Amino acid sequence: MEINDIIAQINELSVNIELAQQRLADAWNPPSIGSKKREKMPSSYFLLPSKRKFPYKTRNGKISCQGLRAAMSRAAQHGYTNVYNKAKRLYNKYCKKSDK
Repeated sequence: MEINDIIAQINELSVNIELAQQRLADAWNPPSIGSKKREKMPSSYFLLPSKRKFPYKTRNGKISCQGLRAAMSRAAQHGYTNVYNKAKRLYNKYCKKSDK
């Protein structure tokens, strides 16, 4: 195996690692309630920002369809009608067709 082949393989692995890191950053994995990470998140990442409840954006600030589905479910269970309606509206606008 020549040095150029080895360099090409290393470059390909680097690209794959970058793609994996991007997917991880876009994954739906909200920080625990009361954690420092959650407190550092912008209030705009929450459907109920005053109480920092119902997060729906990823660490990159992208809307998470999984987060919106989770928010609809939890909001319905706990009687947050306004949050449910907002989550459903956002879900229909951003996720319904692609079902991300």
